[in-house]
Amino acid sequence: MRTLALSSVALSFAIAFTPLASYAQAAVPVVAVADSGIAPLPLDIQSSNGVTYVNGGISDEELAELKSRAKDFNLHVMLSAPAGEYISDVSLRVVDAKGQELISISDAGPYFYAHLQPGSYTLETSQNGDAVPKKVKVNITAKGIVSQHFVYKQ
Repeated sequence: MRTLALSSVALSFAIAFTPLASYAQAAVPVVAVADSGIAPLPLDIQSSNGVTYVNGGISDEELAELKSRAKDFNLHVMLSAPAGEYISDVSLRVVDAKGQELISISDAGPYFYAHLQPGSYTLETSQNGDAVPKKVKVNITAKGIVSQHFVYKQ
């Protein structure tokens, strides 16, 4: 009987004086699970000169949202390094056939989607103030999606 009393006291003592770090380690998975329930911020859909566009896709959540909205945009641009790593520090311009700049952003990537009216456009991209931007002409039709991939050094 006395041994039982000592065991209870010893058990109470052990619980009372166990370092907090032991409890913190046990609680880490619970905290991680609880934090994962926070919804990511929605993508920032913007408009410039009558053109709706979205830029982003760095996080898994943003990429999933972009892919779910891909059908809403008829121009898809991807920016990456030679080995396929995403980059997001590229300047991008969309210019119409008359030479009017419709969109100009300085931090494009890794994905840029736009909804353009049917017609011819020039996409210009540059990184770190390149003296000569990369230029590509694209033709947007009433149906379908135009995809363009630009590759830059990291």
